[in-house]
Amino acid sequence: MIAIGGIPPNIAMTDFTPDIWPQGLGIFGLTEMIWKDSYNDSAALYSTPSQVRDYITANGSYPLEWTAIHLGS
Repeated sequence: MIAIGGIPPNIAMTDFTPDIWPQGLGIFGLTEMIWKDSYNDSAALYSTPSQVRDYITANGSYPLEWTAIHLGS
């Protein structure tokens, strides 16, 4: 997953925390579930993280009741 944002390079950094992503581009490794600052085109194919498998095993793949929390509102 790619996230675009960050602080434009022409903004004075005196009032901001330094931008951790070059050019405001962050990459979230869905298999490892960690943020990265570069893309690895030779990475292994996606596999479901153990945290996701464990959650689905314990709770099912869908919530029992859809609420505003599940719908993103």
